[in-house]
Amino acid sequence: MNLFLTYLFAASCGLQVKSFTVRGDSMSPLLKSAQEIRVSLDYYKCHQPVVGDIVIIKITDDRNEIVKKVVGGPGDFFEYRNRNIYINKKILKNSQGQAYALDSKMLELYAKSYPTLPKDTYLVMGDNISGTLDSSKFGMIDIRQITGKVLFKSPQN
Repeated sequence: MNLFLTYLFAASCGLQVKSFTVRGDSMSPLLKSAQEIRVSLDYYKCHQPVVGDIVIIKITDDRNEIVKKVVGGPGDFFEYRNRNIYINKKILKNSQGQAYALDSKMLELYAKSYPTLPKDTYLVMGDNISGTLDSSKFGMIDIRQITGKVLFKSPQN
């Protein structure tokens, strides 16, 4: 969806946009540390997250919010084998087209327990193929943990 339409949809829910600064390299090369992003805090009050959305999530009440990419959603078929993640029978790749290669007991457990992602459940990943603080570490997230949608990012110098 283009930026104008995203703003239109966000405005229909009451547009509350906030600036965030990316901390760390978990979303690199898609987003860089210290890069400023604009986030709609209201977007998901009226819309469901979709695969490809860059979102702000809160893992627990005592942690800061982090930015990740939605890579799987409710009804998607989920597999984890040979260190690779498969969504709907296709190997998961980052923004550079590289396959994730992860050792993850969490993903192994979830793949056995939830071969189809349940209602209101999402798989989120960083852009680093060797792993970050994402679903490979903390598992699937509930829709209530998604606090905003990244609308756009500032160019990096």
